Amino acid sequence: MNFPQVNTKTEHFKFILEGFSNKWNVCYEERFCMILQRLIRSEAMSHELQIEQAFNRLYQMCLIEVSPDVTLMECYVTFKVLKERFRTFSWLIEQDDVVYDVTMDKVYLDDNQKETAKHHWPLAQHYINCREPIWDTLKTTFGTIILEQYPGEDLIKRHPDLPSLDQLLDDYVAEASRMAGRRRPRR
Repeated sequence: MNFPQVNTKTEHFKFILEGFSNKWNVCYEERFCMILQRLIRSEAMSHELQIEQAFNRLYQMCLIEVSPDVTLMECYVTFKVLKERFRTFSWLIEQDDVVYDVTMDKVYLDDNQKETAKHHWPLAQHYINCREPIWDTLKTTFGTIILEQYPGEDLIKRHPDLPSLDQLLDDYVAEASRMAGRRRPRR
């Protein structure tokens, strides 16, 4: 079976948001993560690509331990959605001035932080005033492997109020020119 290929950021988030709306119940998600953890340990996996290459084995294990009615596509979408939930929630709790309630696994943001989060990480909207019920499981499952970036993802998220590298260089050149003009001897 060919898995859907997403080539743009928009396609990626559309695919993941559809997966969010069709998610399994928490018990199945926990079971899926436990199966995935066992596979990662037994195969000494360290990269998402290795999991995708062994996906048929993961699916066969899910047929036995989750439900005999689960489809390969449901299994794949669940993997992608759980991975994105981990990445999104991780990104949110790493942001400055975000209040993270460790007992509720919930993030509290002010209005400015909400706008910044939506701009930089579109799936963050899912966690505004919502908790991540299986955060500890997601950390254990995905925290040890290298995860692929989504198409068009900025590897370093820059706050919108900070100048870009081009702006900094332009400012530097302008200041250097201004200072050079001050140093010229007058005739």
